[in-house]
Amino acid sequence: MVTTPRVSICLPAYNAGAWIEQAVDSALAQTFQDFELIVADNASSDDTLERVRAFEDPRITIVCSEHNVGPTLNANRCIELARAPLVKFLHADDELYPRCLELMVPVLDEFPRVGIVFSLRDVVLAEPDDPEARSWLARYRTLHEPLGDLARVTSGRQVFRRWLELGVHDNLIGEPSAVLIRRECFERLGGFDPRLRVSTDIEMWLRVLLTYDLGFVPEPLCAYRHHSASITGVAHRTSASWLDDLWTLESLLRRDLDAEERQLVRRARTLEVRRVARELPARVARRNIDGAGLRRYLGHRLGGARAA
Repeated sequence: MVTTPRVSICLPAYNAGAWIEQAVDSALAQTFQDFELIVADNASSDDTLERVRAFEDPRITIVCSEHNVGPTLNANRCIELARAPLVKFLHADDELYPRCLELMVPVLDEFPRVGIVFSLRDVVLAEPDDPEARSWLARYRTLHEPLGDLARVTSGRQVFRRWLELGVHDNLIGEPSAVLIRRECFERLGGFDPRLRVSTDIEMWLRVLLTYDLGFVPEPLCAYRHHSASITGVAHRTSASWLDDLWTLESLLRRDLDAEERQLVRRARTLEVRRVARELPARVARRNIDGAGLRRYLGHRLGGARAA
């Protein structure tokens, strides 16, 4: 008889041959064993698939794209294939610590109002001598501290408002590998927004916080690997994430906000528009600009103004 696992570990991968075996090993080594592992390969051109297929474990399901659909749609496909009520993310270049599920799952079991639980994470620098990598580490080693003291469970709306006051650029909860989330959050709120290039997780976490409370495990339960070829690393060198904050705020304005929250989001959007306008001449001069993305955003705003 086929049984439904308690947790679906979703592992989207693209050209991750250098890291994928460590990621899969870390999932299979969980002390909480009631899970499935879904590896969604995004048309890798390296040996990612061969390395995953070498694992002989019935809990592993491998799905392959015939062509690259981009990281956001690949992550959404992985979620759609999840059978369990709880979804644990694991990026192909990250690792879970053995007690990750053991310590996260009880928070969601004990508190039905909690939709998302996160933990601290360690950071591994793939290029530790790179000054840019060390600068990144100094800024992002600890993410949640600006939110203040968090209890095991904190009101999602409270965290949402505080996050908006601080600005939506930084991920104050953590990368997906640090998060366990109810699958119903995606069924109810939708998946990751493909309009965003890099900050899809920030936008998703904020959406969840408007509807659910936040759980927190105050110890490192995963390792996040920062390297120059990662989505985050590429974003720091290019214009990939230039408009992500604006798209995040546009998404939030479509949600069920009270008057104070709507004012916070609109104020944040005004500040972001001003930032984009200030940066535009220099970006044009350096040819570091996502022109198609800018036209798409302007069309969105003009369309909204006409509709109003």
